[in-house]
Amino acid sequence: MIAAYDWGEAGTPALMLHCMLGRAETWTGLMGALQTPLVARGFDLPGHGRSSPWDGTEDLHAHCTALAQAECPPDAVVIGHSFGATLGLRLALEGRRALRALVLIEPVLFAAARGSPEAKAQEPHDATLASAFATGDLARAARSFLAQWGVGPSFEALPPDQKARVLARMPMIRATAPVLNDDTAGLLRPGGLEGLDLPVLLLRGTDSPAVTGAINRALTARLPRAETDEIAGAGHMAPLTHMRETASRIDRFLAALPTA
Repeated sequence: MIAAYDWGEAGTPALMLHCMLGRAETWTGLMGALQTPLVARGFDLPGHGRSSPWDGTEDLHAHCTALAQAECPPDAVVIGHSFGATLGLRLALEGRRALRALVLIEPVLFAAARGSPEAKAQEPHDATLASAFATGDLARAARSFLAQWGVGPSFEALPPDQKARVLARMPMIRATAPVLNDDTAGLLRPGGLEGLDLPVLLLRGTDSPAVTGAINRALTARLPRAETDEIAGAGHMAPLTHMRETASRIDRFLAALPTA
């Protein structure tokens, strides 16, 4: 079962795609901060929120992209954050829906930054995470992941029930690596990004891990109608911690789109 959410009664159709360890309901604050009227649809990823657990057998990124396709309204603006942003990019590249525009907030397609100084600086964190997964130490993996990509209390400070939820999702984090780290889905294939003829906004927080800047620059260089912006003082969770600033960047982008 996939739990879906809807916002708005009139306006531009939109699809909202949340991050790993998140849930669709957390888009509610950003939706309230946006000035642009949207009729938006969102859903909880498998194993998140009110959706059923991931069965562990399917290609997770492909499965989630198929779910996005099923929930995506026609001619939608897709707004994705982190892992969700990579789903939006794949949805557009595979032509599964005719989309109006993409808003990609810190898409964690690490393969795009390969060879950059920022990717080199990211290697110690990635090695720690990989080592924790290799030894089955999910608590260590959760500690490392939240320290860099989360917001709020450390893993140790979480209540027991929340710790249990985080630990249950760690195998899903591991399952994202083939696509995000090695591009097994071919999102960076020659000519693919260059042929994506729709407006794209790439956002990041200035205090987010430096690799997110390298990713955004690499994607912007190849996407023919892309623009970038930054949110001062924000980290990776800008849609939650800096809702108004994030909303203002999105509003400005949406206002410049050609009328349907």
